[in-house]
Amino acid sequence: MFVRILASSAMFSLALSGCGMVDDHSLDAAKVLSVETRNVDDLNVTVKEVETSAAVRASLAADFASVESVKAKTLVKPENDDLGVIDATLDEIINIGKKVWAVVVAGKPVMNVKFDFATAMPKGITAASELHGFSDLQFKSFEYAGTNTYGFEVFKVQYTVVYQYAGAFGGKGAYIASASIVPQNVSVLWGYSLGMNVDNVSVSNLGTSESPVAGMNLMANIKVSTVLKAVEINELFAIRGDTGMLTRVH
Repeated sequence: MFVRILASSAMFSLALSGCGMVDDHSLDAAKVLSVETRNVDDLNVTVKEVETSAAVRASLAADFASVESVKAKTLVKPENDDLGVIDATLDEIINIGKKVWAVVVAGKPVMNVKFDFATAMPKGITAASELHGFSDLQFKSFEYAGTNTYGFEVFKVQYTVVYQYAGAFGGKGAYIASASIVPQNVSVLWGYSLGMNVDNVSVSNLGTSESPVAGMNLMANIKVSTVLKAVEINELFAIRGDTGMLTRVH
């Protein structure tokens, strides 16, 4: 985890960010898998990995299933849809999804998975449907909470990293699709403003030319601010296309 303290700015709003809209499938009661605590300026920040509940899994799976056709239509289609003529470069991996998107805006979760996803596909592929063998959706859920020196919780963000792995083209490669960070619950104390983005999505080939393995990095950026200062917490998630392993780099 990388933490950066920003200088004050007149652009930061004093307005109430408020308690963000809480999704029906909050992670508050989820089993805690790991906990980290550290001091960031005048905030005590706790990071938890929590078990993704069946309700959250079902809700996200339904959301993603309902927009598969929408996602396909938003991508550039080849002039000839015959898979036999697609010139796919298997060892050159690109992202045909998004590189940056908002997760939380003005203290409220952005509940939009229609376009907010990234991929790690062979160059020449224009839609995940051109590959086969993808895993079911994978889920990793996290909670970030910050407490000030007076013991008040000033913010809490709960979100789930979602993705599919092991997609192949012509029986070769292990690629990644539908990678996203989706918020479940956000709350912010009066006087604080909170925003969260996915930044700096990057993809690479972790394997060989003969046996490509997609790798993807997603940077989650949380910014908590008042009129006096702002704190940024940058969290890097690395995903492997062959094993589906997700590593939080900190």
